[in-house]
Amino acid sequence: MQCAPPCFRLLSKAFVVLMCLSRGAAIAAEWSGSASISPSLTYTDNVCLTKDDKKGDFTGVALLTPAGSISHKTRKSSFSASGSVQVNTLTDGELRDNGCTGTQIENREKFFPTLSARGSTVLIDDWLKVDVAGRADQNEITFGLPGGGDDLDRTGNTNTFYRYSIAPTLSHRLKNNAKYNLRYGYDQVINTADTLSNSSRHIVRANLQSGQSSQLNWNLLGNYTKVSYEDGFFNQISGQFQPRQDTELRSVRLQLGHRISRRWQVNGSYGWEFNDIQTFNNADTDGQAWDIGVLWTPTRRTSVSLGSGDRFFGSTPRLNITHQRKRNTFSANYNKTITFRRDITTGGNSLVEGIGINASLGTESAILDERGTLSWTYGGRYASMSLNGSYSQQTRAIDGAKGVFKNVAFTYSPMLSQSYSVSATVTYDEDEPAGFVGLPNVQDFAGSRSWIYNVNFSKPINNRLSASITYQFTDRQSDTNFNEYQENRVIATLNINL
Repeated sequence: MQCAPPCFRLLSKAFVVLMCLSRGAAIAAEWSGSASISPSLTYTDNVCLTKDDKKGDFTGVALLTPAGSISHKTRKSSFSASGSVQVNTLTDGELRDNGCTGTQIENREKFFPTLSARGSTVLIDDWLKVDVAGRADQNEITFGLPGGGDDLDRTGNTNTFYRYSIAPTLSHRLKNNAKYNLRYGYDQVINTADTLSNSSRHIVRANLQSGQSSQLNWNLLGNYTKVSYEDGFFNQISGQFQPRQDTELRSVRLQLGHRISRRWQVNGSYGWEFNDIQTFNNADTDGQAWDIGVLWTPTRRTSVSLGSGDRFFGSTPRLNITHQRKRNTFSANYNKTITFRRDITTGGNSLVEGIGINASLGTESAILDERGTLSWTYGGRYASMSLNGSYSQQTRAIDGAKGVFKNVAFTYSPMLSQSYSVSATVTYDEDEPAGFVGLPNVQDFAGSRSWIYNVNFSKPINNRLSASITYQFTDRQSDTNFNEYQENRVIATLNINL
């Protein structure tokens, strides 16, 4: 389903609406922007990404990447957009000439957008505002297979998605005693891969909360979410094709918090859920939901929040730590939540602010995601470093399939000279099937483990030109020989600021 022009038109609708709404404030607008173009050459010794067909000599591919950004700001509105679109000279015929095989080669993506935009405008002061956002990017079609998300898409395992959202919010403060919010959000995900179903979501959120001055604060919340998919699904357990039901999540809850001192606060919540989720064992997805925890802020730079509770799927422990110093920042997070593949892989866990793409089970049903993440950065006089890691154990509601996804990346950048820069990154990715609930020996995708080593050297030539060269080695191991490969890749790039 090649839908690039229609998808771009859909993606632009939300921004047209926003700019029309903010037209009256355009007199005081402040605009800024930038543009660049980057021709590059990529050489790879394994263009097919296979174990058996690895070539001893290098295959060269030319690429061209125009990029840019633009921003606009007034007293009542703001808008920003940035990104790039990459095209390359690799053809299906060239892949076949190199001995590449596979049924997905004909479905390769021909261009690779990486675009994001967001905007906000106030229609009525202290009453009504509208947020919009859009994104175009790539993700994998089938996790556990090689080539997904690769910027050359040599195996046809890459999907281009287009996502946009619009969310008007009605809010008003009732003197100093309380504030209410009513927010409606609509977002849609459109995929170019025929095997992935397009989807849409409606969200209504309402809350009435206390003022901020009291030691005792409260918040009464209601939430309604409806997720719809266009296509049905194949049930791995029953072996039958079934229509897909909409998923509806409904909840009401009361949150309470009491600040004991400057450093300590006790918080908790209690409420009920009324969900309609398609499950493999017709499990009860309704019932009470509660949580209790503490917030500890020993300094203005350190915050620790932890707690636990219970929902229809079991216990819900949670942890959030943030710490900032002059040269160090650290954060860690752990929680269990109900989400969807459409949100995990397109960065849409938030209506407007979702970023990042992560691995997920292949499904259009709801997913129970038990996830832990950590991030550490250090910026010193002689070097900078960063460490990022994530662990996600996912369970599909529709058939009980389980999968575990792990990722760790470490980057080191020494300050060797002011005339050039060097950085090195080591990444480890692991995707492992965990069977099905009650059927641990049944799996629907192969596990894989990948080490990726990356070294980059870049040097500015003048105010408009800079050059870089990158070497990357990938070692992928899998439960099946079909998914294993090693690749050496060299990328030479010239960046031109327009």
